[in-house]
Amino acid sequence: MRDLTEAVRRITGRRAYHLLQDRPGRFVVRVTDRDGSPSVIKFDERPERSARERAVLTHLAGGPAASLVPAVGRHGLLPDGTAYLQTEAVGPDPTGLPAAPGGPDAVGRQVLGAHVRTLHRSLVSLDPGTAPALRDPPRIGDFGCAQARLLVSWGELSARTAARLRERVEALPRTRAVVHGDLKREHVFHDRVGTRFIDWADVRVADPMWDIAVLTLDDVDHTPGLLRGYGADADAESVTVQRLVRAMSDVTRARAAGRPAHGPLSRLHALLNTREEDP
Repeated sequence: MRDLTEAVRRITGRRAYHLLQDRPGRFVVRVTDRDGSPSVIKFDERPERSARERAVLTHLAGGPAASLVPAVGRHGLLPDGTAYLQTEAVGPDPTGLPAAPGGPDAVGRQVLGAHVRTLHRSLVSLDPGTAPALRDPPRIGDFGCAQARLLVSWGELSARTAARLRERVEALPRTRAVVHGDLKREHVFHDRVGTRFIDWADVRVADPMWDIAVLTLDDVDHTPGLLRGYGADADAESVTVQRLVRAMSDVTRARAAGRPAHGPLSRLHALLNTREEDP
């Protein structure tokens, strides 16, 4: 922690910061600038991820999605080999999704869906050389079926339920596009300009509905408004199925890391029992 404090001081000239996230090999800190506006600095022991995020943000900054992503400040390596990426004018608190389905915030959900569509359109021209994941992406069908098999082997999912899930995953359209990849509610921020989407280290090629699925993982009721905002290319069934795939992967990742999987399992079973209305 002392080394991190010194790194923040060298990069920003300020000592005050707030630790937003702490995981092995990565820190995300907030620094308050002299005018009171916050900035975020990411430190990662994997320089290739920091470089990938910088390339994606630089690409988006030149298109119609420029107002939806943070501006990139400094980027480089510390003497110990740790990469850092400074993004500017990012608000201190995640907005998540508006709370009341069908209430006064319904318009806000549609606007958010339109913002996601703008991001996807801006990512179409992204150079695949930016990240290896863009060149050889896994199929959602293969990935989802692998997750289901693991859960069955652990006794967390019945073979019958897994078979139904596999059928639904295999029936998904083969739409492929560059997406954010990890557009969970913690990565939707507000600053003085408006909504911004942060943390682009997991950009990938996938069905565009993957981003909506992740965004609504804990807010299923918000799906119709987001899809209406997204427009004619929205697919409610794809969102539902990919949300289940993401929920399964959260369980398997927790188990693989030796962490308790009670929370992800509860979410998965709640989603399996959820009935959704078409937008």
